[in-house]
Amino acid sequence: MNLPISTWGIIIGVLGIVALVSGAWLLLRARDVARVADSPSNELAPGRQRRPSANRGTVRLILVINLLATIGALALFALVATRTIGSPETQTDPYAQRP
Repeated sequence: MNLPISTWGIIIGVLGIVALVSGAWLLLRARDVARVADSPSNELAPGRQRRPSANRGTVRLILVINLLATIGALALFALVATRTIGSPETQTDPYAQRP
């Protein structure tokens, strides 16, 4: 894919922001995340009983969004950094170091 060089940075930045925001949401609702991961064989409980602030489906959805955004941003960064994908400007640059 040949997109302008700034487009790759924007895509990586948006994925990074999504990962940070969803990670912050998960940190703020850590008891709800523990409640989703709780099983009868756990020795530790998620904390004192209280009314949950988010339901299990929402927590699972945010977990999936966080994982996909993190993996996507890291994968795109790796592909752009190794010049597997990139822009025509960097592929035809005579001063760019070639492996």
